[in-house]
Amino acid sequence: MPKRFHLKRPDRAREVTAALAHCKDVSDQQRLLAMRLACGGQLTAAQIAEQVGISRRQFFNWIEDLKEGGVIRLLSREHRGGSVPKVQGKVLEEFQAGLKLGRWKRAKEIQQWLRSQHEVKLGLKGVYYWLGKLGGVLKVPRKTHAQKDAAAAEQFQQTLGAQLASLNVAGGRPVRLWVADEHRYGLIPVVRKCWTLRGVRPTVPYRTKYEWAYLYSALEVDGQNTAEFLCLPEVSLEMSGLFLEHLAASDPAAEHVVIWDQAGFHPKPKMHAVPERVHLVSLPPYSPELNPTEAIGDVIKDRIGNVLWQTLDDLEQAIGEELRPLGESAECVRRLVSHPWLVEQVNATATENSAITCSKWYKAVERKDKIIKLKKCFALPEQFSDVHRTYIFGSLVFLKTFHDFIQKCLDTSFAVKILASENGVIEPSFLKVAGRFFLISIERIYLVLLLLTRASLGGISPIKQRSCGSLITCFNPSNVGSAFIQRLAFAT
Repeated sequence: MPKRFHLKRPDRAREVTAALAHCKDVSDQQRLLAMRLACGGQLTAAQIAEQVGISRRQFFNWIEDLKEGGVIRLLSREHRGGSVPKVQGKVLEEFQAGLKLGRWKRAKEIQQWLRSQHEVKLGLKGVYYWLGKLGGVLKVPRKTHAQKDAAAAEQFQQTLGAQLASLNVAGGRPVRLWVADEHRYGLIPVVRKCWTLRGVRPTVPYRTKYEWAYLYSALEVDGQNTAEFLCLPEVSLEMSGLFLEHLAASDPAAEHVVIWDQAGFHPKPKMHAVPERVHLVSLPPYSPELNPTEAIGDVIKDRIGNVLWQTLDDLEQAIGEELRPLGESAECVRRLVSHPWLVEQVNATATENSAITCSKWYKAVERKDKIIKLKKCFALPEQFSDVHRTYIFGSLVFLKTFHDFIQKCLDTSFAVKILASENGVIEPSFLKVAGRFFLISIERIYLVLLLLTRASLGGISPIKQRSCGSLITCFNPSNVGSAFIQRLAFAT
């Protein structure tokens, strides 16, 4: 029978026990646990090695370290044996930085760079190993103009809200914010990737025929998230003005703010005539990545690519069919325009009483029989009655995100009161306004409002949870009160 192993070092046993009590590193715990079993003297060396998942030889190496240098030596990570990594330290940092900038096109170029700049000799197999280890992938970079000012593009993303606030759009009208762009299409075929079999190189028909037109596109960033398209024979100041008139006519009662690039055929407010109720904001030069409408070009090319179109009419019909979902579904538009920086700037603008909240709806907020101040209300659809308008939102527009909304309701004495019918069903029109304000689903805000309403009606015990997730866990539709609640504002 194999002999049990016993360390027979009480001093080392005490060190191991003390260190194991405070150890959080998994690798250190493995070593300390092996030594603790060795100090117990109940198992053989092979059994201890099997228990902690190491070899018998590795176990005795750890025993030697513990005897010679104690726990400090045992937990040290000195390199022993094997080859030292050739790419490490400063070389590794420069390698990662170069991949981030797209510095190399081929593995051979990386191999030459390592050899000439850092005297590191690696074969192509070694280069591919490090590419995989660092998460390198082969991508086609996006073209950027040599004169592009990256700092200006970054500044635009941070100051768009201030630009919108400075427009001073006249009050009393709803405001619609658009991003717009143009895309050329023609009878010269567009070649796109397609599915095929391995080892097969497919072909597509091609012909040079110079006949084209332009698609003017506009996507609404906030509000209804609608889309407007217009096919025109050319791009010019006249055609751009015609498209702006088309946008203004889509909602004659609203003010329209259009964000687009500084192309020479785009009207400039101080140089060219701009239709009434239209306000222009220019993107920085050579910064197409800031315009969400650029994605329309890919949508079109995916549809018309690899096909030999005979006439522009056929081509335009296919484009119209492809773009129909954008005209019918606000969610499709929202997915295209919801760039994080753009949503953040628009929401920030909405809380600062600027163009996005320019409709003049105010309400008095009372506390202890005293009027404190007037608070701005959110713009509402025309179908809301005057009674509805009296109770809409209150100070809600001063909350930038849905998370702030939840925290405000839970962390303060805000009483949540919603507009419901006698059977406890919230009006869909209210849900749409609330959902669009926070850029979230109607179902999500409906659920939270029901939960908070139950709390105010005494349907559940005082809420102590601090997140929407924990709120959902205590939701039981069967306990929701059906009382008629006419107050919607947040009373402070």
